[in-house]
Amino acid sequence: MRKASWLVGAALVGATAVVGMAGGRSLPTEARAAVATPCALSPQPWPGVTVWGVGDFSQWPSTTLWQVDPGAKVPGYDGTHKEPAQSLIVVESGSLTLTSAAPVAINRAASDGAPEIAPAGTPVAVGAGDAFVAAAVRPELVNSGSEAATYQQASIGTSVPPVIDDPCQPLG
Repeated sequence: MRKASWLVGAALVGATAVVGMAGGRSLPTEARAAVATPCALSPQPWPGVTVWGVGDFSQWPSTTLWQVDPGAKVPGYDGTHKEPAQSLIVVESGSLTLTSAAPVAINRAASDGAPEIAPAGTPVAVGAGDAFVAAAVRPELVNSGSEAATYQQASIGTSVPPVIDDPCQPLG
């Protein structure tokens, strides 16, 4: 039995090598960056703000990539609409000014200590690698810089079951 397993494994390795070198071609060894493009059916929330689902479909809970153009803002929520989601937000590039109706703990990329607490109503700059959690009270994010800023947002809600859809396909 062991001899048969070894022979099958060796045959698979050999077949893989032959297929990979077929025609004298070598397999590609470089990685290429993907270009994210929002699909036409995906509504964009505010002027100057673009949101992409990460992956080929949307899922709730979800992970999204947000781009905030210079001068644009993502409005904050004061908690009155009872947002069911909690989100981990990590700034990828650029800088944003965060202002919240409640204190926010910011984990700074340049620090390995305790998070910085941004007081309620006080504008605070966040940059690449900085992270914070938002829930019912969500901070306003403004790009006052000259280049687009991006961040990843991983959201999970406790009041809804997971839902998977493809925003690039019509419903029905």
